[in-house]
Amino acid sequence: MAERPAAPRAHGDCTETRCIAYQTDEKSYKTAHISAQCECAPVSVDPAQLRDALGENKIPKVVISHDLQLSIVDADDYPFVALSHVWADGLGNPFQNALPRCQLQRLRDFVTNLCKVHSIGASDHRPIALWIDTLCIPVADHLKEYRRRAIRLLAQTFHDAAAVLIIDRELCLFQSQNAPILEVGIRIMCSGWMKRLWTLQEAAFAAELSEGRGKMYFEMGDGPVFWNRSLREFQYKPSQPRPRPTKPTALTVTVHEMKSFLLFDFGVVASMIDRLPSIYDLRKPGSDAFQRLCRALQTRSTSKSEDEPVCLASLLGLDVADILGAETAAERMSRFYLLMRELPTAIIFAQLGIDSWQSKNLQHAPFRWAPKSLLSLEQPMNIDIAYGAQRFAESSSPIYGLCETDGLHIQHSGFVLCDSEVVLHETCTIQVMGGQEQYRLTWYGKASDPPHHNMALVFQTDICSNVAIVCIEERRKSDSDTEFYVTIVGHGYVRVQAEVTEGEVIQGVLASPEQKWCLT
Repeated sequence: MAERPAAPRAHGDCTETRCIAYQTDEKSYKTAHISAQCECAPVSVDPAQLRDALGENKIPKVVISHDLQLSIVDADDYPFVALSHVWADGLGNPFQNALPRCQLQRLRDFVTNLCKVHSIGASDHRPIALWIDTLCIPVADHLKEYRRRAIRLLAQTFHDAAAVLIIDRELCLFQSQNAPILEVGIRIMCSGWMKRLWTLQEAAFAAELSEGRGKMYFEMGDGPVFWNRSLREFQYKPSQPRPRPTKPTALTVTVHEMKSFLLFDFGVVASMIDRLPSIYDLRKPGSDAFQRLCRALQTRSTSKSEDEPVCLASLLGLDVADILGAETAAERMSRFYLLMRELPTAIIFAQLGIDSWQSKNLQHAPFRWAPKSLLSLEQPMNIDIAYGAQRFAESSSPIYGLCETDGLHIQHSGFVLCDSEVVLHETCTIQVMGGQEQYRLTWYGKASDPPHHNMALVFQTDICSNVAIVCIEERRKSDSDTEFYVTIVGHGYVRVQAEVTEGEVIQGVLASPEQKWCLT
């Protein structure tokens, strides 16, 4: 069994779907040296040089001299390597744009070796530059506007980089060249780098290249390895790919060969492609961008909740400036949903079966239907499951709704209770007015406290499916139809009742698949 290198993390507070072992606190953050005994001095970037470059909307890049002095270059054609890392590994600095001399020498050596081994920037005789957020995104209070500019330029930064080098503490301790390919992939998938939000954006741009190969390199204990996205293999030199297991044939297959083939080809590689989507994957026309994004976000987290909508918007090519104009995480998420505009209606079932689900959603109207974070979904597959059920259902309801300033507008079939004063208990019998068949409605979890008035059910697909239980707050009539403005008060499911009950039966009318609802 493969052992992890000695880079311990405390996972006691993590959940099945979210790792928080790599969270950081800026107030107590300490930049690390390469060894506990080292006490070398920090070297800082001149904030004025950062300001001047960003003032012209140029990407500031750092050149590290032989004596470890830092200078900023901002020419658009200057070659540079972008570094992607996890702050919990010690390469951050929330107080100044500076790093210890030992770390600067280490980073310079990493970049120099990468360019030498993989022939990056070989035709350019200028010293290669590097970009790292710690040095290139201003942290001084008087440069907040330039910090926002640097954040707006993040997508372009990783797009323009000649290469993106991932530096993860555990991977840097792992001797990979003689390890099985399966193990290399698993270690990357389990790394701290895979558990952070911002690294997803950096990876998405690193995966994007016209030939489909990407430009993503992982620093290992024995040098940089290239993840060739198009060939789906790891390479230590451009001309020397890692040997892959031969695809088993009917003539040569053994149990061991088949096991290795299935594990690698259909496990690790598929997972890396899914968890590290390219920008093209996320933005291509007609794609299920929101679902792809949700899958890629699984197990990731961020120390600053207000960063989530900024990163998500950047990944999808939305206007980051509009989101940065809001201060709170809740307001930023609201603006993110508005910018997306078209959302799968399955999103209203994101908290299906979750205790205290209302606290997981935004608390202000008209966004009480929306998850306050896509990172902290307790059941991240709920949206995928609901979306899949809708796609294969016989119902003709659109599977996307429109997020507007007054709420999420959708079209779904449903059930509207005839009696406005009826209380829906945790289990109850419902019947279509004038019909004979009876159905059993069961809440997921505890029924919300009554009294509720003007109740209705929004079906996930049809009457025998999961439902959103809503209160109708307003009926807006037009010449051709009526739109219900509603608030979700819970979730449940409806099934055919095997035996007819003689007790209380709640009567209602079916709403067609074209019925309009606005969730607020």
